[in-house]
Amino acid sequence: MERKLQQEREEMERKLQQEREDMERKMQQKHAQMEQKLQQEREAWESEIQPEREYYKTAISASTERLQMDLPPPPRPQPGHAIFSHLST
Repeated sequence: MERKLQQEREEMERKLQQEREDMERKMQQKHAQMEQKLQQEREAWESEIQPEREYYKTAISASTERLQMDLPPPPRPQPGHAIFSHLST
């Protein structure tokens, strides 16, 4: 009788262990699928915004070049004029 109970207990433990392993495997597969879906969405978003990113990159570059060419050098203080006159008192 005890041997039979022991066998049944061992069989139940094996089944539980198998169920745990199956559940863990399913969870890992689900996680991998979610990761893959997120990666695909990220790549789609990146390719979708790429033209806009390039536009702004070009616009900033062009603006920077134009500013560097058109701006005169910064004014130099004139001798005898205090830049911070309020501090000289």
